Amino acid sequence: MKSITKSKTIVCTGAAVALAFAAWLPGEANGQQLPKDVATVFENYARIQTNLAQDSVKDVAKEAQAIAKAVSDNAMTQFSTNIAQQAQAVTTATDLRGAREAFKPLSKSLIEYVAKHPALVGSYRQVHCPMANADWLQKEPTVNNPYLGQGMLHCGEFIKMNADGKDSHQGHSMPGMDM
Repeated sequence: MKSITKSKTIVCTGAAVALAFAAWLPGEANGQQLPKDVATVFENYARIQTNLAQDSVKDVAKEAQAIAKAVSDNAMTQFSTNIAQQAQAVTTATDLRGAREAFKPLSKSLIEYVAKHPALVGSYRQVHCPMANADWLQKEPTVNNPYLGQGMLHCGEFIKMNADGKDSHQGHSMPGMDM
């Protein structure tokens, strides 16, 4: 009888630890949503990427400010403090060119974050633009270049993100073609 009780205790304890660990991990685990701060960072980042790809700075400062606040407010310090500073730099950009330049280091830091948290890899894909010599993350299956915008919207290639943070190029995106 004692072995059954011990077995149940171990299973219950193991399940509680697994649930606690899944809740801590960023990304979806067992259908759970991203932690609020992580979701805020990546949702606002995706909106900035989309706006820049459309040659627009509309709401970019507001979205970057939301990233800086979410990172600063993050109780678990899941993010590097550099991300808050980089997001703040995006908020001070006065034009499209400045916003795109400020977006580069923010993108680099969030790419590093995703590489360390594989649960996010399925939602966000890394893209590289050789003409801008820059990378970014996006959800869409077709390249939408935030650095060159409408003039060369689909310039770039998806990169396979490895656990060690190294890149593996996968080829150019073509309009209407999934990579």
